[in-house]
Amino acid sequence: MKKRPIAFFIAVLAAFSAILSGCSCSGDSTLSFNSINATAETLSYTVKQVDDYGSIKKSAELDKYFTFEYSVGNYTTKLEETSKSDEEIKNSDILEIKDAKGDALIDSVYKLTTDFEIGLTITINGQEPYFHTEKITTKAYIAKQGAGFAPLYAKEDAEYTVISVGSDSTEIAIVKSVSETFYNKDEYRTVKKAKSFATDAAPETITLEGADAQETTTDYTFRSAIDNAELLFAIRGLKIEEKASETIQAVSSGYEAPQPIKITNTALAEKQFTLKNYNGAENVTETIKYSSLSFSLDKTNASGTPQYASVQTEEKGNIKNTCLLLEYVKPLITYGTFMSMGALEFTLNSVITN
Repeated sequence: MKKRPIAFFIAVLAAFSAILSGCSCSGDSTLSFNSINATAETLSYTVKQVDDYGSIKKSAELDKYFTFEYSVGNYTTKLEETSKSDEEIKNSDILEIKDAKGDALIDSVYKLTTDFEIGLTITINGQEPYFHTEKITTKAYIAKQGAGFAPLYAKEDAEYTVISVGSDSTEIAIVKSVSETFYNKDEYRTVKKAKSFATDAAPETITLEGADAQETTTDYTFRSAIDNAELLFAIRGLKIEEKASETIQAVSSGYEAPQPIKITNTALAEKQFTLKNYNGAENVTETIKYSSLSFSLDKTNASGTPQYASVQTEEKGNIKNTCLLLEYVKPLITYGTFMSMGALEFTLNSVITN
């Protein structure tokens, strides 16, 4: 296969990162979430590519440019309570905020980590296939529900393939990126690095050594937005009536300012789910009711393809109602000529709670 590097713009979001997210508020209003009833948990998901889901449809002409195949991937998210003295957050002045009684507003903090991995094989014009393991990890420190899941720190470390389709060519490159966002009550500071590589680059050479850091500081009001890294946790605390919508603000390293996100509860539904492991019990099968959410940028002519999430709404059998994220669907889009590659569908398969 002919391998050609392509330009990478650091403002582009990581290919498989969760989109900006939301809560039940708007503008610079104070964020407020309902309780999720979880303090420590590990959730695991099976990830597979699908051609169609909701409004997402794989482009009919895609095969003229390249063919692709994803392996079955894995996504794991871990929530735990941690110390306010952890290195990443100990200097945030958010921890100094007092409540009406003069006590610390934030008495404890959540640490939320995620790990995503999936294999991708691409073939262009019948030439030698290219294979890469797509990887994204995130770490976020957030206040508890009583302080609106306010972010204190977020980090994303990613290595993924960028596919660029032109009128007469298809180019691919590997991108390595890392971003960190440090929150204070009146501003947040983001530091990010990114570097692109040819697809024949040796794995040991795919590092950010020599990459220039881009740093920005943005005015911010405490509890006016959440961080993108906590999306798939935070949406579990939404309570939106069926057919209703909320528009909120959220922060991503791909944008210099918080962005408005519209979240719609398209339907209340139920479906049978089988969890391979639920707190040690194997192959637990229940018909679970859930809210079917869709969300995208709330901008005219710039909303993009929606993403979807199914969030548990009631206790069923042995499965407690911790507002579990049962499914999540992320669209796959090429760059250059924007063409749909279908979507990645995340399906919950294991729940471990303490």
